[in-house]
Amino acid sequence: MLFPTSGNPLIDALIVGQSWDPDYTVGLPVTVTYSFMTSAPRAYWSGETTGWAPTTAAEQAGISQAVQMFSQVSNISFKQVSSGGGIQYGTDIQSGSDALTEVATSGNTNIVSAHTEFLTTGNWQSFIYFRQVILHELGNAVGLVDVSEQLLPPGSWAPAISITNTNLQTSYNNLDYTVMGYTANPAHAVCPAGKDKGLSPSVR
Repeated sequence: MLFPTSGNPLIDALIVGQSWDPDYTVGLPVTVTYSFMTSAPRAYWSGETTGWAPTTAAEQAGISQAVQMFSQVSNISFKQVSSGGGIQYGTDIQSGSDALTEVATSGNTNIVSAHTEFLTTGNWQSFIYFRQVILHELGNAVGLVDVSEQLLPPGSWAPAISITNTNLQTSYNNLDYTVMGYTANPAHAVCPAGKDKGLSPSVR
């Protein structure tokens, strides 16, 4: 089955060809569950469980608020469950990033689970920035590609390519258009220095 595209190049440039809907029906509402881990998961990537800790009550509240924001601009509903959610959240010690998301698929295209770890010692005093990080990682969890990874040279560790084999136009890689980029719009910059991420979900 061919993975459908939206016909909008600004959206299709961010779609990697993975979906929580096994039938890949365009426009069909999808419900995805999420939960907060209470123990360290198996390692998805090297060193992932170093300094692992469950999310705090404040972090959980921030995540729950952010996923509802994402739902408002997409056709995806998110439901919190006590454990075993489709998307599971925790924290750990990371080098060079504030969060990482690993997606597991069936047949390379149907997303069956996603797992996100936030930096244990992250700069979460700024809820606005934390919300940006949550939305960005949620984009990864539902099948959107990091704009920065599109710019990596061949052979890099994460050569992410959109389903249309095109990159998002540079002029749209900022705060006003996508959570999947890393460049804040200078007119609306709210990120800590050196920590630019977009805010508005590109799925709208």
